[in-house]
Amino acid sequence: SSIYESEPWGFRADTLFLNSVVLIETERTAMDLLNEVLQIEKSLGRTHRGSGYASRNIDIDILYFNDEIMELPDLIIPHPRLHERRFTLEPLVEVAPEFIHPLLRKTNSELLAQVSDSTEVRIFKTAKEL
Repeated sequence: SSIYESEPWGFRADTLFLNSVVLIETERTAMDLLNEVLQIEKSLGRTHRGSGYASRNIDIDILYFNDEIMELPDLIIPHPRLHERRFTLEPLVEVAPEFIHPLLRKTNSELLAQVSDSTEVRIFKTAKEL
């Protein structure tokens, strides 16, 4: 997707956040993908410090894994708050507007149209500029 700029969600911070969504195809399982994501975050300097929201240099979330539903100690799919966050839905609709949320049974476009999050989200750099 394009890169979107937004205010922090769920806490106060002095900086704005950059958000993007990528659609990937993989032979890996969801847990294997999570382990790979955690390694990428670690290689980029991310440290996980307990629960709660805080500023960080990188945060990669798995929003969906096909149309699977899973609830494991370290991974919940679909992401449990994706339908509440405009900064997630804006780029998600850009890459998969008609994908149906497997629990809520609504398309990503419908979720965006119904989201109550009023956080300002604006395009920082379009996908064509990347």
